[in-house]
Amino acid sequence: MGRPLRINSAHRCSVHNRRLGGAPHSRHLRLALDVDVSDMDERQRRRLFALAREAGFDAFGFYATFLHMDDRPHRRWWTEKGKETWSFLRA
Repeated sequence: MGRPLRINSAHRCSVHNRRLGGAPHSRHLRLALDVDVSDMDERQRRRLFALAREAGFDAFGFYATFLHMDDRPHRRWWTEKGKETWSFLRA
């Protein structure tokens, strides 16, 4: 990316996951991370998405302020607010 990234959440042990109210089978218990995109413009968000795919991530959750990525086979979901932030991928 050519810049530091803020990671909101990455791998969690099961105890920490429960304390956070995470799903019992959260991908954060395996291989997942949430990258803060709140200060990124569309070009930077596009680049982050492309680099994540190049790195082998294939499941993405598109949120208004972060991008979730994990190692599941092809999966995509958008939150209502995330639809606007990531609208260029839905066109």
